Amino acid sequence: QTREMKSYFSIEKIKIGKTMLDRLVLGNFSASFGQGIVFENTDELRPRKTGYGWYKRQTGIIPDGSRSTQFVLNGIGAQLVNPLFNISGFASYAPRDAIINSDSSFSSLITLYPRLEWGLSGDSTLFYHALTSSVNEVTYGAHIDVFPTNSLRLGTTFYESLYDRVLHA
Repeated sequence: QTREMKSYFSIEKIKIGKTMLDRLVLGNFSASFGQGIVFENTDELRPRKTGYGWYKRQTGIIPDGSRSTQFVLNGIGAQLVNPLFNISGFASYAPRDAIINSDSSFSSLITLYPRLEWGLSGDSTLFYHALTSSVNEVTYGAHIDVFPTNSLRLGTTFYESLYDRVLHA
C-alpha cells in the first residue's frame, strides 16, 4: 500500500489595515466553498452527527492533516477577510490515481482503498499503467464574497483542473 506523508506550514490572523490575512497555507491544504457543493476536495468520510456531538463544516482554505489520499491539494492557499469582502485563492500540483488507456490517455480518476499500485489482484498484465499516481493535476481557483449590505452576501467561485494526460472518457 502506498502511504504519503502530509505536511503544511500555516500563518493565520495577520492584520493589514482593515483587511486581515485570515490564513496562508503552504503544503497540504483543503478548500471548501458553497457548503462543499460548489467545491470541496476530500475523500474522507465525515458524518455531520456523530455519537459524541456535531461536526461543524469548515469552509475556505484550511490546513489538511486528514487521512484523505486521493483529492488532496498541495501547493499554496490563502484567504483575506475585510468588512466588505472575503477573497480566497489557491494553486495546487498533485498526483492522482487513474485508469490509463492503451494510448496513454486516461478514462477516469479513481479512489483506491487500499492504494495498491496494480489493484487488489496485483496483476500488472491487466492494466496499461500503474493505477496509483498515474496522472498529475494542476488545480487553481478563487472564491470571492462581497457584502454590499449587512443582509446581502454575493459570491462566486471558479476553478480549473489541468492534467498531464488527455482525458478520453
